Amino acid sequence: MSAQLVERWEGAAKGGRYQIDVLRFEPRPGREFFDIRLMRDAKQYGSTVARSPAEARDRVQHAVDWALSYGPAPYKRTYRDAKLAPVVRDSEPLLTAQANRFELAARLALFLVARTGDRLAKWQGTLLAAEQRALFGRFFGKGTLTIDGTRERIKHTVTRSFGMGREVTADVAWSDL
Repeated sequence: MSAQLVERWEGAAKGGRYQIDVLRFEPRPGREFFDIRLMRDAKQYGSTVARSPAEARDRVQHAVDWALSYGPAPYKRTYRDAKLAPVVRDSEPLLTAQANRFELAARLALFLVARTGDRLAKWQGTLLAAEQRALFGRFFGKGTLTIDGTRERIKHTVTRSFGMGREVTADVAWSDL
């Protein structure tokens, strides 16, 4: 019984290089299973078995969502087999769907109205990774977010160290998200 590589997803973050391998194997002729292996810096830290291509896709999606909630690691598919993977027409497919910029701008305006009562106000605070991904379509990281409705900009700042001040890590227009 040999395993065949069906799909490989790769991503890199501050913690290291992450990789998801999906292997197809047949314990009996005509009955295929999929082994999803999670690796960090070429060392395997998790493995699950799926009984169908749909279940394998769900498990890969779950692994990528978990990794994205941990840190900003955009995964790219570097290898795929058409029997398992859905048809993707992008040149560099990402596993998560990208929202268009007008939807994101409208979502930010509604967020400001909900938090401050005015679309042209300024809000400053912190958001969880899942909230940032739902609101901005990406994860900025830990730190303080400033959403300015008049300038239509988002600023992300982090404290360098105790008493050393703040460092701006991102200053992005709503239309550039």
